[in-house]
Amino acid sequence: HRPQGGSHAEDAQGEAGPRRRSPKRQVPAGLFRELYGLGELVGAPGLRFKVVRLEAEELRSAEKVRRKGHWPGYEKIDRYPIALLGEVDIGSPDELWKLLPEMPEQFPEEITAAEFAALTGLGTDFSRMALKVFCRCGLAEETGKRGRARVYALPGSEKYSRETEYGGNRTD
Repeated sequence: HRPQGGSHAEDAQGEAGPRRRSPKRQVPAGLFRELYGLGELVGAPGLRFKVVRLEAEELRSAEKVRRKGHWPGYEKIDRYPIALLGEVDIGSPDELWKLLPEMPEQFPEEITAAEFAALTGLGTDFSRMALKVFCRCGLAEETGKRGRARVYALPGSEKYSRETEYGGNRTD
């Protein structure tokens, strides 16, 4: 039985086993979850950060370990970068649009999280968090409700080009 994921497993002699690739991919839009946790600080004028996308490999032990609810499990030994896939520079809250995987030509005047998800390629949960982050930065505002869904206005979205700096191939 071999470990799952983008990893090598070491056997008892310390030899690396075959490489395995994980289907899970991290994307810069996943950062909205972390930004949401910053609360009102996300709109601070001095907040700057760089998102670096790396291909990483995980080294795991071939020894089977019992983990909570999973048998067999493998002990993670180390994780190391293999390749730089791209980077996104965010120098001000106005540049948070660069984290979106797709940017439509123009957003409608009013939009719900589900509609935002369909236009940007994000999941509904990430879309809700992204819209809340945009509200905290002043890039969007909550205008009411349509049924049970909250409705948002994105007044500043038209000044951002359709091209994003998503870093690398957006289809991976």
